[in-house]
Amino acid sequence: MLYIHAYSAKGFFKFFAKIIRRKTNSKCDHVSIEPLHKVTRSSLGIYEATFREGVTKKSYHTRNLLYSIKLPFDSESKEGIEFIKFLDSRVGLKYDLRAVLLGFFGVKIQDRDSDFCVEMGRYYITHYLKRKTYIDNTNWSPKTIVTLVNGYELGHYG
Repeated sequence: MLYIHAYSAKGFFKFFAKIIRRKTNSKCDHVSIEPLHKVTRSSLGIYEATFREGVTKKSYHTRNLLYSIKLPFDSESKEGIEFIKFLDSRVGLKYDLRAVLLGFFGVKIQDRDSDFCVEMGRYYITHYLKRKTYIDNTNWSPKTIVTLVNGYELGHYG
């Protein structure tokens, strides 16, 4: 099992969060991903990318949680092990502010050595679930991740 967590920022980042929510017409302005161990169901960490810290792995939520979406994940499978290795390889990277800012204007520019919050969710959808997406002309938003995984959870993923 795995959770995609959706958040709404408060405090210092409230201004930027409002811009994201307004541009995407969503209550969600940030997402993280939390895989669970197949047998023990214990958390393997909450992975997220934030402006201040870049990509991190923590045992707690750093923002106000709006909701969580439960999805299939097998931490013991070949794909699950590869996915965890991918997540761990991203920890410590910088936040990709340029990709976020240019994404508002429909420009897809991403730095291989940095991430923003939706990248781990995108990797889960495209590599673990092996779902094709046709949203490659621009950067994904938190709303994109939430919409796609909600559709998958309901059995309506194309």
